[in-house]
Amino acid sequence: MTSRNEHDALREKLQNLEKKILVGGENLLEKAEVQEQLLEASARELEERRRKEEQLRQALQQKEVQSGT
Repeated sequence: MTSRNEHDALREKLQNLEKKILVGGENLLEKAEVQEQLLEASARELEERRRKEEQLRQALQQKEVQSGT
């Protein structure tokens, strides 16, 4: 295979890959990035909620101890 033929074959493979990535006018790579960002944001929010829950639990325990003595 000549260099030109190899180049054309690689170009065709690249175009086919690009077509697979772009489905229904949507870039799947960008969609995956957005989903990853949303997942990270959800994880941060969950961690913040757990932290607040722990603070409230500790405050409640402290009040129970103070009112019990």
